[in-house]
Amino acid sequence: MRMIFDDAGQSHPPAPSVHLPTPSRRQTTHQAGHYLHLRGDTKSGVYRIQSGIVALEEVNEEGHRCILQFLGPGALLGGEVLWQPRREFDARACTHVSVERCFTHEVNRPGN
Repeated sequence: MRMIFDDAGQSHPPAPSVHLPTPSRRQTTHQAGHYLHLRGDTKSGVYRIQSGIVALEEVNEEGHRCILQFLGPGALLGGEVLWQPRREFDARACTHVSVERCFTHEVNRPGN
């Protein structure tokens, strides 16, 4: 089995592949500073970033906003909602962003 290593040297299996069906894709654009979703939001869709940069953020115990990861073109955003009911992180456009959105009930999960 192929493994992926994170910055702390921990190994993880690769994320399952997710197919966004062509007929249901909806392209949207967002200006820098716009939040695509917030932590705790109920699931509504998965995004594939077409252009621009998105930051995954959270607020720490002291109340400071922390950037956890930057995502760019080709990255899948919000895939966690395929396995759990709520968003784990805030997702903020750092630049002008273009994304393709697919509602979760339209996504083919691995094994389907």
